[in-house]
Amino acid sequence: MKQTVKGITYDTESAKKLYDCIDATLSNKLSTKHNVLCATRNKEYFLHLFSSNALNKVDTINNMRCEKIVPLTVENAISWGQMWMPETRYREYFMNEDNDTWTKQAISVSLSVKEVKLLNKISNSTGFSVSKLISNAVLAVYDARQ
Repeated sequence: MKQTVKGITYDTESAKKLYDCIDATLSNKLSTKHNVLCATRNKEYFLHLFSSNALNKVDTINNMRCEKIVPLTVENAISWGQMWMPETRYREYFMNEDNDTWTKQAISVSLSVKEVKLLNKISNSTGFSVSKLISNAVLAVYDARQ
């Protein structure tokens, strides 16, 4: 499945599948519900939600495939991984030193209400997380002074 959301293309064929969480509560003998955490080459994260039949093919209703792509922020991908991935798989991907997305340190900052509202507005309109926006701003200021 391939879908573009807010200018970002999510493709289940080319994305790295990090973990397939089978939802046993919604599965039955004829169909299995999947929640697959995926990452694009540009480290954009999303869930690929679908159900598959006994032949391991995506289910269809009226010839429409029963699947959906749900974009995730980095923070949501981390939270999903903590909740659903086995600890060894979570550590293998999210706590890998080569993956700088996951080895960043958390800090707290004091911002005015106006600044927080503006950050949230920009985040919603661009699809970037607040953390990504702040990181980009810090790097831009640093680069400008070099």
